[in-house]
Formats: sequence, structure tokens, C-alpha cells
Amino acid sequence: MLSPCPNSPNCVSTMSSPGDKLHYMEPIHYSGSPETAKSTIRHIIRQQKYAEIVHEDDNYISAVFTTPVLKFKDDVVFYFGNHEHVHFRSASRIGKGDMGKNKNRMKEITARFYDQYNE
Repeated sequence: MLSPCPNSPNCVSTMSSPGDKLHYMEPIHYSGSPETAKSTIRHIIRQQKYAEIVHEDDNYISAVFTTPVLKFKDDVVFYFGNHEHVHFRSASRIGKGDMGKNKNRMKEITARFYDQYNE
């Protein structure tokens, strides 16, 4: 599973409580093969100029996103263990706020997933 978000506003997760408006986001829904969903996420990450996949196994893809100017690092983990849902957590390594960067990143990745996923 995924680690819970801290109380700070620089983290979003699909495994936070839906009542937690600060941290909760809907998981990515798909039908079909988990491997196809995983392949789509892998492709989206590789399209990002400042992202690097740092670990991958049967159920997870972990990536680091680096901001271009200040070189802040954000950790993003995708979990594929629940059929028909891609769960994720995106969190800044340092600081308390992120000006919505993690939430916006995951909205963008989710939109790209829905554009690119083919069963």
C-alpha cells in the first residue's frame, strides 16, 4: 500500500480519506490489463522532462520529479495492486507547502492516462 500523507499541504494520495479535501484525490480507473495500465503510466513518466523512474516491481512504480529551477524533489509512487484502479501518492520531500504542485501534477498525469490508455 502507500504511506499516509503528513498533515502538511504538500502531499496528495488516493488512499487518504475522501473527507480529507487537502490530500485526497480519486484513483485512476481503468478496465483491462494491469500491465497495460502500468505500461501507460511508465510511458507518461518517461515523457516528463524532469522525472526519473527509480524503482519498479510487480505492484509499484516509484519516480522522482525534480523542479527545473530550484531542483526540489517530489516522490511519486503508483500502486497497481487493486485491479481496475491505479492508486498514487505524490509528496514533496522538503518544505510545508507546494503551491498545489503535487495535486496539479497528478491531475495532469491522470488526464494523460485517460488520453493514452488503450485496453
